Amino acid sequence: MSFLRILRYWAPPLVWMAVIFLFSTDAFSGKETSGMFGRILGLIGLEIEASRLALLNFIIRKFAHFAGYAVLSLLWWRAFRGGRRQVWRWNWAAAALLLSSVWALLDEVHQSFTQTRTGSIWDCMIDVSGSFAALLCVWISARFRRAQPEGTARET
Repeated sequence: MSFLRILRYWAPPLVWMAVIFLFSTDAFSGKETSGMFGRILGLIGLEIEASRLALLNFIIRKFAHFAGYAVLSLLWWRAFRGGRRQVWRWNWAAAALLLSSVWALLDEVHQSFTQTRTGSIWDCMIDVSGSFAALLCVWISARFRRAQPEGTARET
């Protein structure tokens, strides 16, 4: 396997892990993101009461956990697949889920050492759920592809 091929498949999940790590710093604490969302809404002319802003902040942050780890598991799955024609192997998915789950745990441990963040097993469960959901979508897609009759052209 050439260096460029390794870089093509293995760099993206590592870069995404660095992005997740960055979002786990004090710069992206709940207080900071709430302020960002409030300023963005103000720029577009929307005023929102504090309780609704807090709820919006909570929902966006939890969705970010779910989506961020969904992306991470897909990037790991892609790395293990490595451009092969075969769409699904259980060991690729298991490795992707395991690596994403371990990173989720380490991320929460990291947050527990920051000044304005706390580690949460609930956030870790959201992260793992996102990873699992993304891989489930890949599996369903692979099953659907296999179930199509021979000679059926797929439209894209």
